[in-house]
Amino acid sequence: MKIGIISDSHDNLTNLEKAFVILNNQKAELVFFCGDLSAPFVIGYFKKIRCPVKAVFGNNEGDKVNILRKVETNKLEVVYAPKQGLMWDLVLANKRIAVFHGHQQEITDCLVNSNLYDFVFTGHVHESWIKKVGKTLWINPGCVCGWTGLDAELVKSSLAVIDLKTEKVKIIYI
Repeated sequence: MKIGIISDSHDNLTNLEKAFVILNNQKAELVFFCGDLSAPFVIGYFKKIRCPVKAVFGNNEGDKVNILRKVETNKLEVVYAPKQGLMWDLVLANKRIAVFHGHQQEITDCLVNSNLYDFVFTGHVHESWIKKVGKTLWINPGCVCGWTGLDAELVKSSLAVIDLKTEKVKIIYI
């Protein structure tokens, strides 16, 4: 099963659309969105992805109620995590996966270091990485928006794709 991982779009529609083209070309069967969509109007652009999306809220969601309302009114295949939309804990292809935005370092550390998960997907820091911690592969896809910090320093926009069968991960720059 091929999984796409994206995070931190922060209303950058141009890069979000480019990310969807890449994920569609990669034939992603499912996409995890690790938070920081930002404004509710952006969720309508998720019509362009050709697979279901499982999402979590980040620390910069301006209006969670209307994001959920837009998902429903646009009849999107986007499902936000249970328990206030903060975290997914699920099993796919016999692999246990946690998805969390990463904005609370103590929670992130617990997920990554618990040895309960085969994979942990986070965002938040606008930096991509693939790190092995014990049995857990911790993947941060970087950011879709292409900037970081209060001074809006530019960084390369990126996403990640993982094949759960082979456990091969690629960071793809947008």
